Amino acid sequence: MAKVKNNPNPKSQNPLETQENTFSKAERFITENQKMITYVVGGIVLVILIIMGYNKFIRQPKEIAAHEQMFMAEYYFKVDSLDLALYGDGNYPGFYDIVDEYSWTSASKLAHYYIGMILMKQNDFEEAIVHLKKFKSKDEILGAMANGAIGDAYVELGDLDAALKYYMKAADNRPNFFVTPIFLTKAAWIHEQQGEYEKAIQIYQRIKQEYFRSFEGREADKNIAYLEAIMNVE
Repeated sequence: MAKVKNNPNPKSQNPLETQENTFSKAERFITENQKMITYVVGGIVLVILIIMGYNKFIRQPKEIAAHEQMFMAEYYFKVDSLDLALYGDGNYPGFYDIVDEYSWTSASKLAHYYIGMILMKQNDFEEAIVHLKKFKSKDEILGAMANGAIGDAYVELGDLDAALKYYMKAADNRPNFFVTPIFLTKAAWIHEQQGEYEKAIQIYQRIKQEYFRSFEGREADKNIAYLEAIMNVE
């Protein structure tokens, strides 16, 4: 009968021994690098404390102060005193001051929106675009309004392709019944101006299907019929 030769496999070890070896290596590493580990952990804790302190003692108070200072400029905007809203009245700052003094705050971002809308009224379309592009908001209405205003500015500047881009961006920015059909209609109008009647009809059909209860939805059939008539004539 043949003898079975011992063929020990160095890789097959007792799991408990392997685990003990791993723990031993870890303990040895910690022991040998204790000072370095202490510095690293201490550095991480320090960074966390600095961030928490900055948010609590600098950023949050600055946010509160910025909104408190801006309330008068917002009032002047509402009553259409646009220069006072922009530059302040000597006692309270205007939107330009808020942007300069409270940069990186939410109030500063909102001030860019107000500045852009005021400049639109003053026909300074290029500068309005600059400020409106700096405004970022998760609000479904304000975000769409800013993009739509950029579209309007590009129309005034004669750049219809850019206008179309921002009208669609406004329409697709968290779609809703309040502003989406308005900007879709403006996008369809751009296609009309460019002679792209089929694309305009597609947008009107979308308005009719998705926003049929809106004024633009009720007008969609009339606009579609008008464009189809033009296409038949041509």
